[in-house]
Amino acid sequence: MSKAGQRIKILFLAWTIVALQVVQHRSACAAVSESQATKFGALLKQCFKKWDFDRDGVLTADELDQVIQDPSIKGDQAAALSAVKVYSRGAWSKADLDDAFTLEQLSPFDPTTGEITSSGKKLVSLFTVYQKKIAQSSPQLFSSGTPHIEEIKQGKTGDCYFLSTVGGLVYHSPQRIIDMIQQDQDGSYLVTFPRHKPIAVDAPTDAEIACYSDAGDDGLWLHVLEKAYATYKNNKTRKDLLEPLDLVIHGGSGGRMLMFMTGDACVRYPTSSTSDDELRSELVAALQHKRIVNTGTSGHCLTILNFDPSTDQVTVWNPWGTTGTYSTVHQEMNHGVFSMPLADLKKYFVSILPQQSRPWTTKDFEKFE
Repeated sequence: MSKAGQRIKILFLAWTIVALQVVQHRSACAAVSESQATKFGALLKQCFKKWDFDRDGVLTADELDQVIQDPSIKGDQAAALSAVKVYSRGAWSKADLDDAFTLEQLSPFDPTTGEITSSGKKLVSLFTVYQKKIAQSSPQLFSSGTPHIEEIKQGKTGDCYFLSTVGGLVYHSPQRIIDMIQQDQDGSYLVTFPRHKPIAVDAPTDAEIACYSDAGDDGLWLHVLEKAYATYKNNKTRKDLLEPLDLVIHGGSGGRMLMFMTGDACVRYPTSSTSDDELRSELVAALQHKRIVNTGTSGHCLTILNFDPSTDQVTVWNPWGTTGTYSTVHQEMNHGVFSMPLADLKKYFVSILPQQSRPWTTKDFEKFE
């Protein structure tokens, strides 16, 4: 890996840690009702022994990964399980904690004072969010017949490199996403990525729907697509993880992902060393032919939707998918979309990664290692 690549990887990891800390802080500060805390606590007592497969009184990472794949766990039980799973990502990163929880450690109430603890506030806040997320999820693959970029939300995961590429495909060529996924009669799915063998995956469980990025009420297509990619990556790395989706939520390369999802080559153009005219030329050539152009700030991957050479304005989509301020580039987003002058893109973004008109080669992938 080049020094520049190492620096970007380090910055990405740092951004991910900071983002998770911010999310946890906001969740802890949010108002948590006592009734919700009581409900969450009751669900834990009801389900803990079922989730603790070896009945040793502790819920481990492997047990969590196994149980979230259980399709029989639905609704509020799945929301409670998902809260524990997502909470564990931050809690177990601390050096003084083992990768396991007792029931007492997960209880939202302090046993002495009866008050909701700080960890309880985080858990109950997550539980409340996932209740709504599961309830609003559509059971259909494409609930409106076709995928929509404005429905994609990254959530509390580090899979921006995956979502940016998928978002670019959805925006420019949604039929390509539709053609990748085939539903079988038993409810499972067969996903065929360009230049790869089909990958079979089970339908996403309620807990998986809650724990990872999704496309809202647009259907299950994004869950299925990401689960298939996770299965591919798990098989390739021979990690044999019980929950392969955890492989794809901790960062990756926007260039390598673009090549995997399209079957075409990708070239990196650093904004600091590429002339304005060359950047304009590459943007026009790619976008006029509906090819994907990924981009990135220091630690976050986005995709470019449009470029207007007459005004020098670039339209970018952030896979957060939210409406609000993207403070890194000082822009207001509408479902993740914002526009800025090319000069500002050069100022805030480290590179553009346009899809090429030729198939990728092994050497193309090596350039992104």
